Order: sequence, then C-alpha cells, then structure tokens
Amino acid sequence: MSRRHELQHRLQQLGEIRKICSSMKSLAFLEVTRLEGYLRHQRQVVETIESCATDMLQHFPALHAEQPELESLVIVLGSERGFCGDYNVLLSRQVAQLPEQTRLVILGQKLAQRLDTDPRVVKVLAGPTVADEIPPYIDRLFQALRDINPQGRPITVSALGFDTDSDTPVITQLLPPFRELAESARQTAPNEYSGYPPLLNYPPEQVLADMVEHYLFALLYVLFYRGLMVENRRRVQHLDGAVQRIDDRLERLKRRGEMLRQEEITEEIEMLLLGVENRKKAHPA
Repeated sequence: MSRRHELQHRLQQLGEIRKICSSMKSLAFLEVTRLEGYLRHQRQVVETIESCATDMLQHFPALHAEQPELESLVIVLGSERGFCGDYNVLLSRQVAQLPEQTRLVILGQKLAQRLDTDPRVVKVLAGPTVADEIPPYIDRLFQALRDINPQGRPITVSALGFDTDSDTPVITQLLPPFRELAESARQTAPNEYSGYPPLLNYPPEQVLADMVEHYLFALLYVLFYRGLMVENRRRVQHLDGAVQRIDDRLERLKRRGEMLRQEEITEEIEMLLLGVENRKKAHPA
C-alpha cells in the first residue's frame, strides 16, 4: 500500500471517529437540556419542604435539639461513563481531604477506579447515566445504605457531588435532616418568628418525621440531577475539544495527501519523459 493510500485509510478512520464524537456531544447536550427542566422543578419541591420545615422548627423548639457527633458516611456521586474531562479528578481530590474515619460509598465506576485502594470505601455502585435511570437507582441506593447499617444506628450521611452554580464539588448533608435550618432556628429569638404556629392534627415530631422522607427523596433527585448536568456539560466541552482537534488533524492529513498526490504526479510525468527519451535512443530518426 502506497503512502497516499495509507493516508486515505487514516482519513477515513478519523472521519468515522469524528462522527462518533459529534453524536456523543449532541446526546450530552440534549441530556443537559432535559436535566435543566427537571432540576428547576425539583428545586422548587425542596425549597417548599424546607420552608415548611423552617416554620415547624421555629415554632416547636423541641424539634431542634442539638444532635451529638455521629459516625460519618459520605456518598460520592461520581460518573459511570468517561469523556467528562476532570469531573472525577476533582471529586477524588475532594475525597482525599475527608477525615480518615469517614466511610465512603462510591457511585460510578470511573470514580471507583481512582479510589480502588482507599480503605475508607465500604461500597461501590454503578452510577446512573441518564435522568431516566435515577428513580429506580435511588431505591437501590437506599437498599445499599440499609445493608451497610443493618442495625439502623444513627449516623451522619452526606453527599459529595457537583454544584451547577459553582461548578465545583460540594458536600450536602442528608441525615440528620434540616441541620442548618435547626441551627438557624436555635439562634433566632421567638419574637422574631414570622406568622402563626402551624395548625397540626398530629404531634409535631410525627409531622416532621413524615416530612423528612419526602425531603430526602426530593433532595437526592436534586443532587443526582445536578451531578448528571455538570457531567454532561463537561462531556460536551470535552468532546467539542476532541472534535476540533480531529478537524485540525484531518486538515493536516488532507494537505499531506495533496502533497503526496503531487509527488506521485511528478513521478509519473518523469517516468513518461524518461520513457520517451529511451524510445528516442532506441529508435533514432
């Protein structure tokens, strides 16, 4: 195979790779668009529940008693797929700063590969790849947490994932719930409360406990939507850069192919001229 034919084969391969990267980028962009709508509505749910919880904590002081320090478990929301830039790199750096006694649940095989030697990891789960996989995935996550803590001991559960606004990893506490709201209620004087106490048909403790279940599910949806959105944003950027580099490479190879073709044409002309000269010498006029 001539050098030009080898170059044409390489051009064909790069063209196919470019189509694949471009398709992956388009799919990631569509997923970001879907997640933006889901996240907006889910944040409204979380804000509504937090507003109700704030009202409860302000008017029922017994609900926000200070909690003792508990064993810490952190759920790290990594990515299941690659082509997302430094997404998992930043998460692994943040994990390295967590206390040594912290237990880790890693979501996403790409992140798990980076933390496979970390002794704090107690569970690794495959992460969701699209928004449609999140609802059944949350059920599996809760089952995994029950397996880790079968006795149901009180523990502190937090989630480490990306924030869409700062585009950096942040830690969000899940259990005990409403901790920041409770601290704010303890620091607020009763005469500064707004409105009247809620009218309840059940004890405040039961109402707040029922509210916690809905809050945890809503907050987990927000965390997973945020993580997938940032992951796909970075995937769009990463693949866009890859497509641009492939385009540059294709352009260089095309110019190289044109030069090789010109060299072949020159060689063919020289061979023809040489043949004419040999014929003249063999058959002089």
